[in-house]
Amino acid sequence: MQRSKIVHHGPGRADWRWQDAHAARSVGALAQRLHLPPAAAARMEAAARRQPVKITPYYLALLRPDDPADPLLRMVLPDPRELRISPGESADPIADGGKHRPAPGLTHRHPERVLIFPSMQCGGYCRYCFRRRRVGGAAGAWTAAAQARALAYIAAHPEIREVILTGGDPLMLPDAPLLALLRRLRRIRHVRLLRVHTRMPAYNPFRITQALARGLAALQPLWVVAHFNHPRELTPTAVNYLQRLRQAVPLLNQSVLLRGVNDDPAVLRELGWRLAEAGVKPYYLHHPDRAPGTRHWRPPLARGRRLWRELWGSLPGYLAPQYVLDLPRGRGKVPASADYVTAAGANAFRIRRPQGGGICCYRDEQTC
Repeated sequence: MQRSKIVHHGPGRADWRWQDAHAARSVGALAQRLHLPPAAAARMEAAARRQPVKITPYYLALLRPDDPADPLLRMVLPDPRELRISPGESADPIADGGKHRPAPGLTHRHPERVLIFPSMQCGGYCRYCFRRRRVGGAAGAWTAAAQARALAYIAAHPEIREVILTGGDPLMLPDAPLLALLRRLRRIRHVRLLRVHTRMPAYNPFRITQALARGLAALQPLWVVAHFNHPRELTPTAVNYLQRLRQAVPLLNQSVLLRGVNDDPAVLRELGWRLAEAGVKPYYLHHPDRAPGTRHWRPPLARGRRLWRELWGSLPGYLAPQYVLDLPRGRGKVPASADYVTAAGANAFRIRRPQGGGICCYRDEQTC
């Protein structure tokens, strides 16, 4: 593929709404902007029908389309391998729904915290997404009625100490409804912490406006968790907008361990140092969940554990993220790096559950 020379002129390019409005949302648009060969574009069409495509002009300019192994390109470009469903993969790999969804748009898996989903739209669509069945569509829209039921549930459960806004991406909401929701949550006396998870600083950093930063600062204690997976995503532009956000609220980062993107100790070390320089603390390194068509992203769990040990052997402790595994079927998140996990044969592990106790078995491509 020939390298694309993407240059964006005009006063709107540093506006997050302009970026969103001009995002590439089809394989045809990607082929045109990245100069993809027709055969390569044709191979992507079926995967693009399975999960939406969306790449902002800002992020397009970071890609290296002449390099098929470019880690940023791989994270956003539809891949025919997404059509291969492997044993153990599930449309709801960590059980967001079912018995854990007592109200629309709310998941209560852990005793003292809940997730709410005020937007299922994203600033860009990651091809490894574990909520790929839901993001980008109208299903599960956050209506006024859904919000009222979610808030009533939280108010009625005094054991809830933290509310986490996730999605989709909560920062896809305009300031007014986002801040109004956070203010209503802040008025629930037993809610002690608010947390907002977002990949907008990577896909569309212009979303971090002065008005948003001021609004979030007024709602502390509140944490923002960014989602950077590769050091190249921490551009000078992204770092500049992160600085604005850091002056308002404390920042964490969680990454997903992705085969061919960041499953390399040098890449993860550099990501840790760049995050620290931007004032962002590495928080979680997630083993990929078993969403349909994502097997090609998942490194063996044993490899992830080796990588984590290398990080702890070379980075200051505050820069080494916790390596975690979300057990299938909603059985909880466990540190994959600690004494919770012991080997039990080739590609098999016994895992002690922190919630409710008990031992379960995990295999790299099959759960028992």
